[in-house]
Amino acid sequence: MGQLKIIGILIIGIIIGYTLPLLSNGNQNPPNIKTHYIEAELTNEKQNNLALTKTEKSTKTEVTPCHQGDNKLSLDELNTANEVTSLKKINSDLKSKYKYIEQELLKSQQKVKTLDRQVGELDESDITDKEFLELVPEDYENLVINFRGKMRDDIYDFHNQPEDLDVGFALSHNISSFIVSHAHSFGVELNSVTCKGASCEVLIKETELPSWDRIYNDMTKQDWWKFTSTNASSTTDAEGNIFIYNFMSI
Repeated sequence: MGQLKIIGILIIGIIIGYTLPLLSNGNQNPPNIKTHYIEAELTNEKQNNLALTKTEKSTKTEVTPCHQGDNKLSLDELNTANEVTSLKKINSDLKSKYKYIEQELLKSQQKVKTLDRQVGELDESDITDKEFLELVPEDYENLVINFRGKMRDDIYDFHNQPEDLDVGFALSHNISSFIVSHAHSFGVELNSVTCKGASCEVLIKETELPSWDRIYNDMTKQDWWKFTSTNASSTTDAEGNIFIYNFMSI
């Protein structure tokens, strides 16, 4: 009997010893699983919050506020620049038109002068050949003798006018200075330049062609050149020198 009790106690002890660990594991596992789940949720939430914070910072950094005042100023400047460009073009066009009209007016005035001269030549002058030839050097006598009518009267009146120390002096200086300083001055000899009022007489001897043509063409492009009528005559001597007589009027 005593042995049976002992055996029974041993069996009960064995059963209890085997059962207790199982019960202990059963009670501890659920809390551990729940704890791990909560920790995982907290970790995910922290990561999401951190990502959201980075995104907000990135968005705030990249987005720049738009100032309407700056855009308006740039637009005004652009409109002003376009307006200035447009005005410059209009100004350039007007200058070109003005220059064209000025040239056409000059051509018309020259035509009128030419017609007046042609009409005047039909009228006989009261100036005799002898009186007229006394006005110029011998080398140029054969040139002026061909002028008739009003042209002869104008040249004769020109020579009988008093010396002009105002406008005439300035024109004489401009013409003579331009001729002697021109690149082709080596091909001409300036005999005389006389200006009185609105008319000038220029006597040239050309020793090398086409020096005078180049000088004269360049001279007509100067700002001070305002002549609208030019009467010219030329002759060549035995040595090939060309004597040129020019009478110009404004």
